[in-house]
Parts: sequence; structure tokens; C-alpha cells
Amino acid sequence: HTPVLQQILKELIGPGARVSIYDEHFFPDQGVLNTSYDFVFCTEVVEHFKRPQIDWVRLFSCAKAGSRVVIMTLMH
Repeated sequence: HTPVLQQILKELIGPGARVSIYDEHFFPDQGVLNTSYDFVFCTEVVEHFKRPQIDWVRLFSCAKAGSRVVIMTLMH
């Protein structure tokens, strides 16, 4: 099972693209959280934060200085 956004990014960027994924339940490899990225996409996640102060810091710590953090959510 490959998340849709990961597949789209690999197709847009090309075969050499490195796209890492983290999901606390489905892709729990915390090793990817120890790397800094040029782009961080967070889709439909922030509404599930259990520890917002810690989770926001963790999210932004994955972004390189000057990089983009893109957040998409549907709040009910």
C-alpha cells in the first residue's frame, strides 16, 4: 500500500526523488523524523495530534531552514 501523495510526488519529481513517509499508526518508522527535508507535507493529520505542543515541534523540526511546510486538514 503506497499513500497517494507519496506516489504523486515521486511521479512529479522523478525516479531519483526521495520521499519519506511517517504515520504513527500505518508507517511508524520514527527514523524519518531524524532527517531534515526540503518540503514537509502534512495531510489530514493535525486534527489527530494527541500532544499538540510536542507534535507541532516534531513536525517543524523535520523542515530545513527556509523550506516549506504544507498543511492540509478538514476540520469538522
